[in-house]
Amino acid sequence: MGLGPAGPVIGLTDAKSKTGALLNVTPEGESSFTLFKGKGREGRAQMVVSPSGSPDITLADANGFEMDLGSAGTVNSKTGATEQTSAASIVIFGNDEKRHVIWQAPRSWRLGGSMLAENARRRV
Repeated sequence: MGLGPAGPVIGLTDAKSKTGALLNVTPEGESSFTLFKGKGREGRAQMVVSPSGSPDITLADANGFEMDLGSAGTVNSKTGATEQTSAASIVIFGNDEKRHVIWQAPRSWRLGGSMLAENARRRV
């Protein structure tokens, strides 16, 4: 238990801090619960509720693929417009540098391979 750069945090880890769980609340009002392996680079499961109440569950693997269930930020690479999906959404991101959306439900008519993830969330 302590105070990290993003606010109060309760953490449980193995002796080398490579596997664990974190419970965090930011000063802005975001709360999250994260399970991780390899400091998040080998696998991560994270539940977040934003200050506005938008929920999101993220699963990430060691290969860089990621799936968001719930509210996820995306950016249209052609227009630069940002979008926020609803809590009733699933978005799967590729492991490339731009994190292209490779599958989404409900499918956005603007998707067409042009949506990119907005990588604004903190990562373990």
